[in-house]
Amino acid sequence: MLLILRFILLIFLMGITSPLLAKPLYIITTSPDLADITRQLGGKHVLVKPLVKGSVDLHHFEPRPSMLKKLSKADCVIKIGMDYDDWVQELVQAAGNKKLLDYWTGVLDVSKGIPKRDVPHVYSKGGHRSGNPHYLHNPNNAFTVAKTISQRLIKLDPENKGDYEKNIVAFNDALRAKISVWKKASKKLRGKRAVSYHKTWTYLYDFLGIRHVATLEVQPDIPPTPKHLRKINKWMKMGEVDLVIQANYYSDKAVKIVTKGSMLTVKKIPLYMDSYAEYFDVVIEILKK
Repeated sequence: MLLILRFILLIFLMGITSPLLAKPLYIITTSPDLADITRQLGGKHVLVKPLVKGSVDLHHFEPRPSMLKKLSKADCVIKIGMDYDDWVQELVQAAGNKKLLDYWTGVLDVSKGIPKRDVPHVYSKGGHRSGNPHYLHNPNNAFTVAKTISQRLIKLDPENKGDYEKNIVAFNDALRAKISVWKKASKKLRGKRAVSYHKTWTYLYDFLGIRHVATLEVQPDIPPTPKHLRKINKWMKMGEVDLVIQANYYSDKAVKIVTKGSMLTVKKIPLYMDSYAEYFDVVIEILKK
């Protein structure tokens, strides 16, 4: 009789504690900003790891074989899309994880529903053939991305739907508050005329009210020509440019040519950071200096 009671007690305790011992969803993202957003939306129910750390251009990223181990255990992969990080598809195939090969739940492209910018009207030899993939530089697009991610988490883990729904409300409320702060902090940047090396900042310009003048590249990922750089340098000397903005991983060679003889210095900013909200705090401060 005592053995039976102990067995019943064990079963009862297992029933109580099993939800507490449930494994969190293991989510892989291609970039650190997507990882941060996913963590906020998933809370205690997710373990999130980005494949890429730091400010790295995913256009030309070379995936490493060591990444296959992460993917082999993942429940879902979240990517930026618009041809920006399509290399992850080859990794998914090589990893052989059946969960990731599922069309409906495996790989999530969060660019769906994002208004496309800079789509070339004719065939382009350079990047951005499917539009500008840097849409998270406008935080208003993060609401759409968050909704897409939250829906996928609920699909993968319907038992915790209530928590995911609370988390997205909290995320949206916090983001709205921050957008208001960023708008006030960036007031002096509105109407400024900017030149950049690569056409990276279209969505950031939209958000901050900055006017795009030119890029040093003739087309995305096509190196600048001497003739093109001389033309932009002339504009700068004439005072037709207010800002020179460049991602912090590019060489200074081209910007030194175009800023020569002008009063302008290059503003180097990261492409993304581990904290999505902190990114805008940092970038706005750099551009205001």
